[in-house]
Amino acid sequence: MVKQEDGRVWLAIDIGGTRARVAALTSFGTIFERAEVSTRQRDPAKIVDELFEQLTSMRESWDAQALGISNVGLIGQQRGRNFSINFPGWQQKHVDNLVQALSLPFVVINDVKAAALAECRLGVTHGAEPGLYVNMGTGIAVSMTCHGHVFHGATGMSGEVGHWVPLRGALVPAQDDIIERRIGGAALDHMADLIGLTGGAQDLSRAMSSNPAAHELWKQAVFEMARVVANCVIMADPAVVALGGSVARNPDVVSAIENAVELFCLSVPNIAVSELGDDAGLIGAAIHAHDHFATTSGRTRGFHPQ
Repeated sequence: MVKQEDGRVWLAIDIGGTRARVAALTSFGTIFERAEVSTRQRDPAKIVDELFEQLTSMRESWDAQALGISNVGLIGQQRGRNFSINFPGWQQKHVDNLVQALSLPFVVINDVKAAALAECRLGVTHGAEPGLYVNMGTGIAVSMTCHGHVFHGATGMSGEVGHWVPLRGALVPAQDDIIERRIGGAALDHMADLIGLTGGAQDLSRAMSSNPAAHELWKQAVFEMARVVANCVIMADPAVVALGGSVARNPDVVSAIENAVELFCLSVPNIAVSELGDDAGLIGAAIHAHDHFATTSGRTRGFHPQ
């Protein structure tokens, strides 16, 4: 039986290390209005001001029930600390300032888990038991889903594979020698800068056929990304893997992941590019708000990470 739209409209924010998206939408992914705010290398207070303006305008136009926030970084028992290595300075207090100014009931979910939630309800991992959502963009993380829900872990920190340390090299690697700093979107941008390319990761990918340095850097990064996904598949044994984020949707990366999974994994799941694309985080935030407020009564307004 296919569920129908219930008429409720939610406000949603998807906060990432490069940009924040804002929308008025339903939990079935129907977007009525959207806007975008740049977050890269900007003062968080100014970002909050711009988000407040956009959300206030949308709230005046739509009878929104509540606000769902897809927030970059780690959400869980460590609330209040800055865990996003790709978004320096962004902390829970900035989210608090925003929602206090709006005076609207809200829930918060990690950005990758929000995208995973959307894909398992409406996208390529719908019905997959379990499904695995892989995000490779500015940051790197995965999220496992089962029976229409996201696995959060004991403290909400599950799936943060970008914080894995490489197995090769020194027995005790440097604290910042983690996967995300080596092959995340920011790291790829830095690689491009080192060889004189100004377009970041996209230029690095495009130049690999004509630039030997770009070819070597891109090849090494893609190989490492593929190994990360293969190890996640071995651990989770998913039925379907959804690839999300600007880097993971690159054809070179998709092909490398498929080859690595075929070569290393004991069972081979279906691998597909995210069906919801850049809207997955927004839709997941709306679904999270719907699950929290539309299916319960008497919930208190405030911070609800899971």
